[in-house]
Amino acid sequence: MLIDPGPPPAGDPARHLRLTHARGDLLTGLPSGGYGAKACPVGRTVRVPAWRILAGEEAPAPLFG
Repeated sequence: MLIDPGPPPAGDPARHLRLTHARGDLLTGLPSGGYGAKACPVGRTVRVPAWRILAGEEAPAPLFG
């Protein structure tokens, strides 16, 4: 899961989105890690806008369906 905080106030939103997707592409194939994560290669990444996480448990659920 790649948490996207959004572009900086003076930043270009289109450029920010392109870079975020490129970062997600770089993660595919790398070993996963993190506290409590099962060690295996990353098969896909999901970009999650930060507001969805802050909105509660139900908001990000459709992204993983």
